[in-house]
Amino acid sequence: MFHGWEHKIPFAGIHFRLGLILVECETPHSAEWLRLKVPVLKNWKGAQLTTCKREDIPKSHTATLFLPRSQGQTPEKLLALILNSIAANMEPIYAIMESPK
Repeated sequence: MFHGWEHKIPFAGIHFRLGLILVECETPHSAEWLRLKVPVLKNWKGAQLTTCKREDIPKSHTATLFLPRSQGQTPEKLLALILNSIAANMEPIYAIMESPK
């Protein structure tokens, strides 16, 4: 893990957020190591990884819904019910985007 580096690679913490893994680097050296290593990770499955500075992390938005009597329904069925309700009751100002798989 430290191959090619003359010092330890300290991190202040790793936090799992909706849609991202936030790695806090303690030093500029650990930030540079992470910036160089992320693009060359092998066997990574899932979303494409990238690095950025804290101030460049996009603000995330979360919505919570209460769906009574929805136990046993598939997410696809629930989403269809929500979209039908929006279409029936409001102007079409909403767009729901699917995450890349």
